[in-house]
Amino acid sequence: MAETRRCPVPGCNATVAPGKLMCLRCWRQVPRAIQSRVYATWRKYSGDPTLSALEAYEAARNAAISSVVEQRP
Repeated sequence: MAETRRCPVPGCNATVAPGKLMCLRCWRQVPRAIQSRVYATWRKYSGDPTLSALEAYEAARNAAISSVVEQRP
């Protein structure tokens, strides 16, 4: 069974369940367009684990994390 981990957003110490990118509080701060991009790139990578699919997912994941950080005071 996979272990919980910490939310990847700097400064957030919430735990994240397996299979989730970040905690729910942070995820709700991610703009819908970026959320959709994360989902789409994850589905593509899950079905076709190529390097280009992984890079696309990592870019979307990083954009999601950055979008939360940018909203902080």
